Amino acid sequence: KPLGDTIDMILFCHMLSNYKQEKVNIQCDNNHIIKYFKDLIDLGDVVIQQDAPSTKTIKYKPGLESASLYSSISKHILNIQTNKVIPKCNIDLPEKYITVQWDAGQQYRKVDRWDKDRIKNIERCYQDQNYDIIDIGNRKYSVEECAYIISKAKLHVGADSGMMHIAKLVLPIQCLHMYINIRRRENDKRFPDGWNVAFMARELF
Repeated sequence: KPLGDTIDMILFCHMLSNYKQEKVNIQCDNNHIIKYFKDLIDLGDVVIQQDAPSTKTIKYKPGLESASLYSSISKHILNIQTNKVIPKCNIDLPEKYITVQWDAGQQYRKVDRWDKDRIKNIERCYQDQNYDIIDIGNRKYSVEECAYIISKAKLHVGADSGMMHIAKLVLPIQCLHMYINIRRRENDKRFPDGWNVAFMARELF
């Protein structure tokens, strides 16, 4: 259900198809978000719920359970940026801007738990470089609109959350500026080294 996990499941299927040179059939609920990103990513031959004989079935679970599975394939793929044109949305955009998202679904990812002045100071650094700022957090736009707005931005800045996962598909990796409120988190299997940096953030790094 989380947007980032959904995107990474679809991305994994594309990378798997690319690496194995085989068709991958996603067996899951055929909602519009899954179809949107399946069609947007341009790495492998991926279909959704088509009746076809399968040679192997892989159960993909979000989060840490599939981390080693994901990494075993992603390490062979150097460029995850889609080459497709992002469908245009009827939104007026400034000439030079960045997108930001500071909210996140999980508490430990929420940069907006910081002192609000800290976020203002971060944004001011970009404003001093003559960037306008478009905040795409808090579900102000649809997923399709967010993908379009980010694709036209100079940078995407913010938390390790859904919009950062969209940004890695539509912007060069050097245009992603991720801010994480890092702290110690002992005895949590999600963070084997004791630092609360999520697996997919580490993947991006």
